Amino acid sequence: MKCEFCHKDLIKTMGSLGEPISIPRIGIIHRSCAEQECCEFCGEKVFLNNETKGEAIYIKSVGAGHALCAEQDLVSKHIFSSRTHLKNISIFELYELRELVQLEINHREDANIEPELF
Repeated sequence: MKCEFCHKDLIKTMGSLGEPISIPRIGIIHRSCAEQECCEFCGEKVFLNNETKGEAIYIKSVGAGHALCAEQDLVSKHIFSSRTHLKNISIFELYELRELVQLEINHREDANIEPELF
């Protein structure tokens, strides 16, 4: 079995990288990997002693982060999804989309900004 982060064998490297620990929704990793992994959004340690920023998540194209930090990043960038078929998304995602659209409308009305058209 290999560490989800460093991809080294968990048993063979237990002495040098620490005992394996299980992280929900991520898998089993070395303790030293958990201690070193920082949030891609806020820069703080992700896995150890940081319950205030939500659970630890791993985004394949980004890296490790806190759930709340990742959500705040998406909202601040006004990102939802491209080429989304509304009938295929959940009611929760529809509510999220509605909030993002309302934020964008409020921002443009406050700043009198027109979108860029390409």
